Amino acid sequence: MNRLWHFFLGYILIEISGDGYEQILNRATANNIYLWNLNYSKGKIYGCISVKNFYKISKIRHGLNCKIKIIKKVGLIFKLKKYKKRYGFIVGSIIYIMILLYLSNYIWIINVEGNNGIATQEILNSCKEIGIYEGIKKTKINNKYDSQRLQLIEKRIAWCSLNTEGCVLTVNVSEVTNSDKKDRENPSNLKAKIEGKIKKINVRSGNSLVKVGDTVSRGDILVSGIIENMSSTQFVYSSGEIIAETKRTFSAQEDYIQNISFENGEIITRYTLNFLNFKIPLFLGKVNNDFNCFSSVKNLCLFNKKLPIKIAKEQYKILEKTTMTYDEKELEQKLENNIKTQIEDFNLIKYKSIDKEINYTKTGMLLKITYICEENIAEQNKILLSKEN
Repeated sequence: MNRLWHFFLGYILIEISGDGYEQILNRATANNIYLWNLNYSKGKIYGCISVKNFYKISKIRHGLNCKIKIIKKVGLIFKLKKYKKRYGFIVGSIIYIMILLYLSNYIWIINVEGNNGIATQEILNSCKEIGIYEGIKKTKINNKYDSQRLQLIEKRIAWCSLNTEGCVLTVNVSEVTNSDKKDRENPSNLKAKIEGKIKKINVRSGNSLVKVGDTVSRGDILVSGIIENMSSTQFVYSSGEIIAETKRTFSAQEDYIQNISFENGEIITRYTLNFLNFKIPLFLGKVNNDFNCFSSVKNLCLFNKKLPIKIAKEQYKILEKTTMTYDEKELEQKLENNIKTQIEDFNLIKYKSIDKEINYTKTGMLLKITYICEENIAEQNKILLSKEN
Protein backbone atom coordinates (compact mmCIF):
# COMPACT_ATOMS: atom_id res chain seq x y z
CA MET A 1 0.00 0.00 0.00
CA ASN A 2 2.87 2.38 0.84
CA ARG A 3 4.47 1.68 -2.54
CA LEU A 4 1.24 2.61 -4.32
CA TRP A 5 0.91 5.76 -2.21
CA HIS A 6 4.48 6.81 -2.98
CA PHE A 7 3.92 6.17 -6.68
CA PHE A 8 0.89 8.49 -6.83
CA LEU A 9 2.54 11.30 -4.80
CA GLY A 10 5.93 10.83 -6.40
CA TYR A 11 9.37 10.22 -4.86
CA ILE A 12 13.01 10.86 -5.71
CA LEU A 13 15.93 8.44 -5.88
CA ILE A 14 18.93 10.35 -4.42
CA GLU A 15 22.67 9.87 -4.03
CA ILE A 16 24.48 11.22 -0.93
CA SER A 17 28.25 11.53 -1.24
CA GLY A 18 31.06 13.18 0.77
CA ASP A 19 32.44 12.88 4.30
CA GLY A 20 29.30 14.10 6.07
CA TYR A 21 26.76 11.51 4.93
CA GLU A 22 26.50 9.99 8.42
CA GLN A 23 25.75 13.40 9.97
CA ILE A 24 23.06 14.16 7.38
CA LEU A 25 21.34 10.85 8.10
CA ASN A 26 21.37 11.67 11.82
CA ARG A 27 19.93 15.12 11.15
CA ALA A 28 17.23 13.57 8.92
CA THR A 29 16.19 11.23 11.73
CA ALA A 30 16.13 14.11 14.24
CA ASN A 31 13.90 16.17 11.90
CA ASN A 32 11.50 13.28 11.11
CA ILE A 33 12.66 13.08 7.50
CA TYR A 34 11.85 9.57 6.23
CA LEU A 35 14.18 7.77 3.80
CA TRP A 36 13.76 4.20 2.62
CA ASN A 37 15.56 1.57 0.55
CA LEU A 38 18.91 2.87 1.82
CA ASN A 39 22.05 1.11 0.64
CA TYR A 40 25.78 1.86 0.66
CA SER A 41 28.09 1.44 -2.34
CA LYS A 42 31.62 2.75 -3.01
CA GLY A 43 31.50 5.54 -0.42
CA LYS A 44 28.03 6.73 -1.44
CA ILE A 45 24.56 6.21 0.02
CA TYR A 46 21.55 5.66 -2.20
CA GLY A 47 17.93 5.87 -1.11
CA CYS A 48 14.41 7.10 -1.78
CA ILE A 49 12.75 10.20 -0.36
CA SER A 50 9.42 11.95 -0.87
CA VAL A 51 9.27 15.23 -2.78
CA LYS A 52 8.30 17.18 0.34
CA ASN A 53 11.14 15.73 2.43
CA PHE A 54 13.66 16.28 -0.37
CA TYR A 55 13.39 20.05 0.10
CA LYS A 56 13.75 19.63 3.87
CA ILE A 57 16.90 17.51 3.64
CA SER A 58 18.41 20.01 1.21
CA LYS A 59 18.12 22.70 3.92
CA ILE A 60 19.62 20.69 6.79
CA ARG A 61 22.75 19.71 4.83
CA HIS A 62 24.25 23.23 5.14
CA GLY A 63 27.58 23.16 6.98
CA LEU A 64 28.24 19.54 6.09
CA ASN A 65 30.80 18.28 3.60
CA CYS A 66 28.35 16.27 1.48
CA LYS A 67 26.41 16.49 -1.72
CA ILE A 68 22.86 15.35 -2.55
CA LYS A 69 22.27 14.41 -6.15
CA ILE A 70 18.98 13.48 -7.84
CA ILE A 71 19.35 10.16 -9.68
CA LYS A 72 15.77 9.67 -10.81
CA LYS A 73 12.27 11.08 -10.31
CA VAL A 74 9.60 8.41 -9.96
CA GLY A 75 5.81 8.67 -9.71
CA LEU A 76 2.60 9.71 -11.38
CA ILE A 77 2.98 13.37 -10.47
CA PHE A 78 6.18 13.65 -12.55
CA LYS A 79 4.59 11.84 -15.51
CA LEU A 80 1.61 14.20 -15.50
CA LYS A 81 3.86 17.26 -15.58
CA LYS A 82 4.76 16.33 -19.16
CA TYR A 83 1.12 16.84 -20.12
CA LYS A 84 0.35 19.98 -18.10
CA LYS A 85 -0.03 22.05 -21.28
CA ARG A 86 -2.05 19.35 -23.03
CA TYR A 87 -5.46 20.36 -21.75
CA GLY A 88 -7.30 17.81 -23.88
CA PHE A 89 -5.39 14.96 -22.22
CA ILE A 90 -6.15 16.31 -18.75
CA VAL A 91 -9.84 16.86 -19.50
CA GLY A 92 -10.07 13.44 -21.15
CA SER A 93 -8.43 11.78 -18.14
CA ILE A 94 -10.86 13.47 -15.76
CA ILE A 95 -13.85 12.41 -17.88
CA TYR A 96 -12.47 8.87 -18.07
CA ILE A 97 -12.10 8.65 -14.28
CA MET A 98 -15.61 10.08 -13.79
CA ILE A 99 -17.08 7.52 -16.20
CA LEU A 100 -15.29 4.68 -14.39
CA LEU A 101 -16.54 5.91 -11.01
CA TYR A 102 -20.08 6.15 -12.41
CA LEU A 103 -20.01 2.70 -14.02
CA SER A 104 -18.59 1.16 -10.86
CA ASN A 105 -22.06 1.60 -9.34
CA TYR A 106 -23.55 -0.92 -11.77
CA ILE A 107 -23.34 -4.67 -12.36
CA TRP A 108 -21.37 -5.36 -15.52
CA ILE A 109 -21.22 -9.16 -15.51
CA ILE A 110 -23.44 -11.90 -14.02
CA ASN A 111 -21.80 -15.30 -13.50
CA VAL A 112 -23.67 -18.49 -12.60
CA GLU A 113 -21.93 -21.20 -10.59
CA GLY A 114 -23.03 -24.61 -9.31
CA ASN A 115 -25.49 -25.45 -12.10
CA ASN A 116 -25.20 -28.76 -13.95
CA GLY A 117 -28.64 -29.75 -15.19
CA ILE A 118 -30.02 -26.23 -15.60
CA ALA A 119 -28.63 -24.17 -18.47
CA THR A 120 -26.89 -20.94 -17.46
CA GLN A 121 -29.08 -18.91 -19.84
CA GLU A 122 -32.24 -20.28 -18.18
CA ILE A 123 -31.03 -19.05 -14.78
CA LEU A 124 -30.10 -15.67 -16.28
CA ASN A 125 -33.61 -15.43 -17.77
CA SER A 126 -35.10 -16.19 -14.33
CA CYS A 127 -32.87 -13.47 -12.84
CA LYS A 128 -34.24 -11.06 -15.42
CA GLU A 129 -37.81 -11.92 -14.37
CA ILE A 130 -37.06 -10.71 -10.83
CA GLY A 131 -35.37 -7.56 -12.15
CA ILE A 132 -31.70 -8.58 -12.01
CA TYR A 133 -29.76 -8.06 -15.22
CA GLU A 134 -26.45 -6.73 -16.53
CA GLY A 135 -26.59 -2.97 -16.09
CA ILE A 136 -28.67 -2.88 -12.90
CA LYS A 137 -27.55 -0.52 -10.15
CA LYS A 138 -25.89 -2.41 -7.30
CA THR A 139 -27.97 -0.61 -4.67
CA LYS A 140 -31.14 -2.11 -6.17
CA ILE A 141 -30.00 -5.67 -5.35
CA ASN A 142 -31.05 -7.18 -2.03
CA ASN A 143 -28.94 -10.34 -1.94
CA LYS A 144 -31.01 -12.26 0.61
CA TYR A 145 -34.46 -11.21 -0.61
CA ASP A 146 -33.68 -11.60 -4.34
CA SER A 147 -32.14 -15.06 -3.83
CA GLN A 148 -35.43 -16.18 -2.23
CA ARG A 149 -37.40 -14.74 -5.15
CA LEU A 150 -35.18 -16.59 -7.60
CA GLN A 151 -35.88 -19.89 -5.80
CA LEU A 152 -39.64 -19.25 -6.05
CA ILE A 153 -39.45 -18.65 -9.80
CA GLU A 154 -37.00 -21.45 -10.67
CA LYS A 155 -38.38 -24.55 -8.93
CA ARG A 156 -35.36 -26.66 -9.93
CA ILE A 157 -33.13 -24.65 -7.58
CA ALA A 158 -32.94 -26.01 -4.03
CA TRP A 159 -30.68 -23.22 -2.69
CA CYS A 160 -29.07 -20.08 -4.09
CA SER A 161 -27.15 -16.99 -3.01
CA LEU A 162 -26.17 -13.72 -4.67
CA ASN A 163 -22.68 -12.31 -4.10
CA THR A 164 -21.47 -8.97 -5.39
CA GLU A 165 -17.76 -8.35 -5.86
CA GLY A 166 -16.88 -5.13 -7.61
CA CYS A 167 -19.01 -4.96 -10.74
CA VAL A 168 -19.49 -8.74 -10.93
CA LEU A 169 -22.56 -10.51 -9.52
CA THR A 170 -22.14 -14.24 -8.89
CA VAL A 171 -25.26 -16.41 -8.63
CA ASN A 172 -24.40 -19.58 -6.68
CA VAL A 173 -27.02 -22.31 -7.00
CA SER A 174 -27.64 -25.84 -5.80
CA GLU A 175 -30.03 -27.86 -7.91
CA VAL A 176 -32.87 -30.08 -6.73
CA THR A 177 -31.74 -33.71 -6.97
CA ASN A 178 -33.64 -36.99 -7.18
CA SER A 179 -32.92 -37.56 -3.50
CA ASP A 180 -34.50 -34.25 -2.55
CA LYS A 181 -37.69 -35.07 -0.62
CA LYS A 182 -38.97 -31.52 -0.39
CA ASP A 183 -41.57 -31.84 -3.17
CA ARG A 184 -42.56 -35.31 -1.99
CA GLU A 185 -43.84 -34.18 1.37
CA ASN A 186 -47.26 -33.53 -0.20
CA PRO A 187 -49.44 -36.68 -0.19
CA SER A 188 -50.71 -37.82 -3.59
CA ASN A 189 -52.51 -40.57 -5.51
CA LEU A 190 -51.64 -42.11 -8.86
CA LYS A 191 -54.54 -41.81 -11.33
CA ALA A 192 -55.07 -43.35 -14.78
CA LYS A 193 -54.53 -40.84 -17.57
CA ILE A 194 -56.14 -43.15 -20.18
CA GLU A 195 -58.33 -46.26 -20.32
CA GLY A 196 -56.37 -49.52 -20.38
CA LYS A 197 -55.79 -53.09 -19.17
CA ILE A 198 -53.14 -53.50 -16.46
CA LYS A 199 -50.10 -55.52 -17.61
CA LYS A 200 -47.51 -54.76 -14.95
CA ILE A 201 -47.42 -53.01 -11.55
CA ASN A 202 -44.38 -51.48 -9.90
CA VAL A 203 -45.35 -49.47 -6.80
CA ARG A 204 -42.57 -47.88 -4.72
CA SER A 205 -44.81 -46.07 -2.23
CA GLY A 206 -48.55 -45.93 -1.66
CA ASN A 207 -51.38 -48.46 -1.53
CA SER A 208 -52.07 -50.24 -4.85
CA LEU A 209 -55.81 -50.48 -5.62
CA VAL A 210 -55.50 -52.48 -8.86
CA LYS A 211 -54.01 -55.80 -9.94
CA VAL A 212 -52.68 -57.23 -13.18
CA GLY A 213 -55.55 -57.97 -15.57
CA ASP A 214 -57.85 -55.20 -14.29
CA THR A 215 -59.39 -52.81 -16.80
CA VAL A 216 -59.39 -49.18 -15.67
CA SER A 217 -60.95 -45.99 -17.02
CA ARG A 218 -59.45 -42.57 -17.28
CA GLY A 219 -59.41 -40.86 -13.86
CA ASP A 220 -59.53 -44.08 -11.79
CA ILE A 221 -57.24 -44.14 -8.75
CA LEU A 222 -54.54 -46.75 -9.29
CA VAL A 223 -52.40 -46.17 -6.20
CA SER A 224 -53.77 -44.43 -3.12
CA GLY A 225 -51.67 -42.16 -0.94
CA ILE A 226 -53.88 -42.97 2.05
CA ILE A 227 -52.76 -46.00 4.05
CA GLU A 228 -55.14 -47.19 6.76
CA ASN A 229 -53.59 -48.93 9.78
CA MET A 230 -55.24 -50.48 12.82
CA SER A 231 -55.00 -47.32 14.87
CA SER A 232 -54.05 -44.53 12.45
CA THR A 233 -54.22 -43.18 8.92
CA GLN A 234 -51.02 -42.35 7.05
CA PHE A 235 -50.77 -39.99 4.08
CA VAL A 236 -47.87 -40.62 1.67
CA TYR A 237 -46.54 -39.48 -1.67
CA SER A 238 -47.42 -42.26 -4.13
CA SER A 239 -44.83 -43.27 -6.69
CA GLY A 240 -44.38 -46.08 -9.19
CA GLU A 241 -45.30 -47.25 -12.68
CA ILE A 242 -48.54 -48.89 -13.80
CA ILE A 243 -47.98 -50.42 -17.23
CA ALA A 244 -51.16 -51.01 -19.20
CA GLU A 245 -52.28 -52.05 -22.65
CA THR A 246 -54.02 -49.09 -24.27
CA LYS A 247 -55.56 -48.17 -27.61
CA ARG A 248 -54.62 -44.89 -29.26
CA THR A 249 -55.62 -43.37 -32.60
CA PHE A 250 -53.39 -40.83 -34.34
CA SER A 251 -54.35 -38.78 -37.36
CA ALA A 252 -52.71 -36.47 -39.89
CA GLN A 253 -54.13 -34.51 -42.82
CA GLU A 254 -52.40 -32.69 -45.70
CA ASP A 255 -53.01 -31.57 -49.28
CA TYR A 256 -51.59 -32.99 -52.49
CA ILE A 257 -50.31 -29.55 -53.53
CA GLN A 258 -48.30 -27.75 -50.83
CA ASN A 259 -46.32 -24.54 -50.63
CA ILE A 260 -43.00 -25.27 -48.96
CA SER A 261 -39.93 -23.21 -48.06
CA PHE A 262 -36.33 -24.38 -48.29
CA GLU A 263 -32.92 -22.88 -47.55
CA ASN A 264 -31.26 -21.83 -50.80
CA GLY A 265 -27.73 -21.73 -49.34
CA GLU A 266 -27.50 -17.94 -49.02
CA ILE A 267 -26.43 -16.83 -45.53
CA ILE A 268 -26.40 -13.25 -44.23
CA THR A 269 -24.37 -12.66 -41.05
CA ARG A 270 -25.01 -9.68 -38.79
CA TYR A 271 -23.14 -8.62 -35.63
CA THR A 272 -24.37 -6.55 -32.70
CA LEU A 273 -22.27 -5.06 -29.89
CA ASN A 274 -23.98 -5.41 -26.51
CA PHE A 275 -22.78 -3.27 -23.61
CA LEU A 276 -24.88 -3.59 -20.46
CA ASN A 277 -28.39 -2.72 -21.76
CA PHE A 278 -27.17 -0.93 -24.87
CA LYS A 279 -27.19 -2.66 -28.27
CA ILE A 280 -25.10 -1.19 -31.06
CA PRO A 281 -25.79 -2.74 -34.49
CA LEU A 282 -22.63 -3.23 -36.56
CA PHE A 283 -24.53 -3.33 -39.82
CA LEU A 284 -26.82 -1.29 -42.05
CA GLY A 285 -30.17 -2.22 -43.54
CA LYS A 286 -32.40 -5.18 -42.78
CA VAL A 287 -33.11 -8.66 -44.12
CA ASN A 288 -36.29 -8.53 -46.22
CA ASN A 289 -36.48 -12.17 -47.29
CA ASP A 290 -37.99 -15.05 -45.35
CA PHE A 291 -35.29 -16.75 -43.29
CA ASN A 292 -34.30 -19.13 -40.52
CA CYS A 293 -32.31 -17.27 -37.88
CA PHE A 294 -29.55 -18.79 -35.74
CA SER A 295 -27.95 -16.62 -33.07
CA SER A 296 -25.05 -16.90 -30.64
CA VAL A 297 -23.55 -14.55 -28.05
CA LYS A 298 -19.90 -14.42 -26.99
CA ASN A 299 -18.35 -12.48 -24.11
CA LEU A 300 -15.18 -10.54 -24.85
CA CYS A 301 -12.36 -11.44 -22.45
CA LEU A 302 -9.20 -9.70 -21.30
CA PHE A 303 -6.53 -11.66 -19.36
CA ASN A 304 -9.07 -14.52 -18.98
CA LYS A 305 -11.56 -12.13 -17.35
CA LYS A 306 -14.98 -11.49 -18.85
CA LEU A 307 -15.67 -7.94 -20.00
CA PRO A 308 -19.18 -6.40 -19.88
CA ILE A 309 -19.11 -6.39 -23.69
CA LYS A 310 -20.74 -9.09 -25.80
CA ILE A 311 -20.71 -9.77 -29.50
CA ALA A 312 -24.02 -11.16 -30.75
CA LYS A 313 -23.83 -13.05 -34.03
CA GLU A 314 -26.96 -13.71 -36.06
CA GLN A 315 -27.00 -15.84 -39.17
CA TYR A 316 -29.97 -15.51 -41.50
CA LYS A 317 -30.40 -18.50 -43.81
CA ILE A 318 -32.51 -17.23 -46.69
CA LEU A 319 -35.59 -19.25 -47.65
CA GLU A 320 -37.14 -19.72 -51.05
CA LYS A 321 -40.73 -20.80 -51.65
CA THR A 322 -41.79 -23.44 -54.10
CA THR A 323 -44.81 -25.61 -54.83
CA MET A 324 -44.58 -29.36 -54.21
CA THR A 325 -47.08 -31.81 -55.69
CA TYR A 326 -47.43 -35.26 -54.11
CA ASP A 327 -49.06 -38.30 -55.61
CA GLU A 328 -51.26 -40.56 -53.47
CA LYS A 329 -48.46 -42.90 -52.37
CA GLU A 330 -46.03 -40.09 -51.51
CA LEU A 331 -48.61 -38.19 -49.47
CA GLU A 332 -49.58 -41.34 -47.57
CA GLN A 333 -45.91 -41.92 -46.66
CA LYS A 334 -45.58 -38.29 -45.56
CA LEU A 335 -48.64 -38.62 -43.31
CA GLU A 336 -47.27 -41.85 -41.79
CA ASN A 337 -44.00 -40.04 -40.95
CA ASN A 338 -46.05 -37.27 -39.35
CA ILE A 339 -47.86 -39.81 -37.17
CA LYS A 340 -44.57 -41.46 -36.15
CA THR A 341 -43.42 -38.06 -34.91
CA GLN A 342 -46.59 -37.74 -32.84
CA ILE A 343 -46.01 -41.18 -31.29
CA GLU A 344 -42.51 -40.19 -30.13
CA ASP A 345 -44.02 -37.47 -27.94
CA PHE A 346 -45.97 -40.06 -25.90
CA ASN A 347 -42.96 -42.12 -24.75
CA LEU A 348 -44.73 -45.39 -25.46
CA ILE A 349 -43.03 -48.63 -24.38
CA LYS A 350 -44.47 -50.64 -27.26
CA TYR A 351 -46.95 -49.99 -30.04
CA LYS A 352 -48.43 -52.02 -32.90
CA SER A 353 -50.71 -50.90 -35.70
CA ILE A 354 -54.08 -52.69 -35.79
CA ASP A 355 -56.14 -50.47 -38.11
CA LYS A 356 -55.47 -47.98 -40.87
CA GLU A 357 -58.12 -45.69 -42.34
CA ILE A 358 -57.68 -43.30 -45.29
CA ASN A 359 -60.26 -40.62 -46.03
CA TYR A 360 -59.91 -38.60 -49.22
CA THR A 361 -60.80 -34.92 -49.20
CA LYS A 362 -61.26 -32.52 -52.09
CA THR A 363 -57.64 -31.38 -51.94
CA GLY A 364 -55.81 -34.09 -50.07
CA MET A 365 -55.91 -36.98 -47.65
CA LEU A 366 -56.76 -37.71 -44.00
CA LEU A 367 -54.93 -40.67 -42.47
CA LYS A 368 -55.94 -42.35 -39.20
CA ILE A 369 -53.94 -45.20 -37.64
CA THR A 370 -54.99 -47.06 -34.51
CA TYR A 371 -52.34 -48.71 -32.32
CA ILE A 372 -52.34 -51.16 -29.45
CA CYS A 373 -49.78 -49.72 -27.03
CA GLU A 374 -48.03 -50.47 -23.77
CA GLU A 375 -47.36 -47.41 -21.63
CA ASN A 376 -47.19 -46.07 -18.09
CA ILE A 377 -50.70 -44.72 -17.48
CA ALA A 378 -50.05 -43.42 -13.93
CA GLU A 379 -50.02 -39.68 -13.30
CA GLN A 380 -49.70 -37.71 -10.08
CA ASN A 381 -52.77 -36.30 -8.36
CA LYS A 382 -52.33 -34.36 -5.11
CA ILE A 383 -54.49 -35.19 -2.11
CA LEU A 384 -56.08 -31.98 -0.87
CA LEU A 385 -56.40 -32.06 2.91
CA SER A 386 -59.03 -29.87 4.52
CA LYS A 387 -58.07 -28.16 7.79
CA GLU A 388 -61.68 -28.56 8.96
CA ASN A 389 -61.27 -32.34 8.85
